[in-house]
Amino acid sequence: MTPEEALERVAAKQFVQSLETALNDIASLVGAAVLDRIERREPSHRLSRLCADIRKCRDAVQLPPAESLALSITSITELALHMDLLRGAKSALPHWNQIAAGCVDPDFYDHLILTLATKRVFTKNWGWDVEMVPEAGTPTPDLMILKRGSPIAAVEVKSKALLKDPTSLLYDEAKRIIKGAIDGTGNATTGQLARSLPSVLVIAGFFVDPLLTKLMQKAAAEYFKRNMGRRRSLVGIMFTSVLVYSNDKDDRVGSMTPSLDVRLAFNPSYRGDFSLVEGTRGKEVDVGAFRRWDPDVIMERKV
Repeated sequence: MTPEEALERVAAKQFVQSLETALNDIASLVGAAVLDRIERREPSHRLSRLCADIRKCRDAVQLPPAESLALSITSITELALHMDLLRGAKSALPHWNQIAAGCVDPDFYDHLILTLATKRVFTKNWGWDVEMVPEAGTPTPDLMILKRGSPIAAVEVKSKALLKDPTSLLYDEAKRIIKGAIDGTGNATTGQLARSLPSVLVIAGFFVDPLLTKLMQKAAAEYFKRNMGRRRSLVGIMFTSVLVYSNDKDDRVGSMTPSLDVRLAFNPSYRGDFSLVEGTRGKEVDVGAFRRWDPDVIMERKV
């Protein structure tokens, strides 16, 4: 065995061990029994699909050498983000066991991850103190922004099926998403975003191409213009998308980074003291023809 082959074997072994650790960690976070129920769900639960991709990567690396090796590094990176978000929630929320049990439902799980991602945006990007609001018998927002312990703004997160790994989006669909999300918060008196506090409506998804998000921003602007003078306590709509992008033009293992793409559509009728400042945009993530659940890294191997 050459030194190069020995190093490759060591690297492969370490890679497999890291994948095994990830699978064990996610089982520990949500509970082995809950994860077992999740992986039996049909249609496939997002967490189940992520775990299946990780197992495929683990098994492929351990097979006899072939000319190339197809890996789903995007899934490995996305699962790492999920675990980071869930780990923080588990340590902070007293009712974690109840939340973990709810993760069996695919819509509940997706909404939880997107809500935790949104919470991170408010804390990391804007420095706000943000708490998750427990479910109650009456309509409540998902998040509450606090200042010196007192609520100053409410945040409601809506996750739509059309925004889970979309490859396209028609303008009429974007308009329906905007209207459905706003209507889904209820009325301005007793709804999730009642006028008693300034509020932000978040529409969140997974791997939404920034071009599609810009289409929704346009639809939101049209909605606000058409409904001028209404929802004066609504600051605007924030679009959040979980993405993974590569730091390396060759998409090598280890070069993938999780990213939260955030864009705002402000409500010109809003009247209030609470505000959000849209920061300068960094690198534009090009989703393009990317197909989320296909292998995304092809490694050449010596046979």
